[in-house]
Amino acid sequence: MYYQMLHIVGRATNNPVLQDSKNGKKFCRVPVAVNQRKKRSEKEVEEVTYYYDILLFGKMAESAVKQVQTGDLVSSIGRPEFETYVSKKDKKVSKLKSTIHAEVWQVIK
Repeated sequence: MYYQMLHIVGRATNNPVLQDSKNGKKFCRVPVAVNQRKKRSEKEVEEVTYYYDILLFGKMAESAVKQVQTGDLVSSIGRPEFETYVSKKDKKVSKLKSTIHAEVWQVIK
């Protein structure tokens, strides 16, 4: 059996909101932006931003709602899940949604 983990460090783009799942479990999503520099040529460097939703459950979700504010630096290690969808604005553009099911979580501020 193989297991994939992803570690990201980035800034929260919104305040998380505590919600209840269908089975009564507490959860929240923390949207995070991660910047990465890509070298296009010897002199040119481009900065690209990637967006992730970090999904937290139970006590981690409850503490994140109290601790995290927009702009805070956060770190998460978890299982990645990727899903493609078509943009509502432009019906022809396919987008990739990245969600991290957090197992380890930390607010760095």
